[in-house]
Amino acid sequence: MESILLTVNLYGCEFDVYVEAKLSSGGSTCWGSDEPPWFDIDIQSISGVGKKKDVSNRLWDKIVTIYSDQIDEAFFNNYN
Repeated sequence: MESILLTVNLYGCEFDVYVEAKLSSGGSTCWGSDEPPWFDIDIQSISGVGKKKDVSNRLWDKIVTIYSDQIDEAFFNNYN
């Protein structure tokens, strides 16, 4: 499992969270495959930095909805 630190701005507050995910990739970049390359991110947890406590379901949904592109890009750039 891999993690990134993400700064979010929600409800007028800016704060950092850790996003942990299982990553998988394949396609033409792996083992000489001729299928198109792919990179999959399966988010396992989102937690606050201070107490490392998982965020609420409501906050999880909001973060994933608003920041999904940034989360994908950060994992792709850091671990691909």
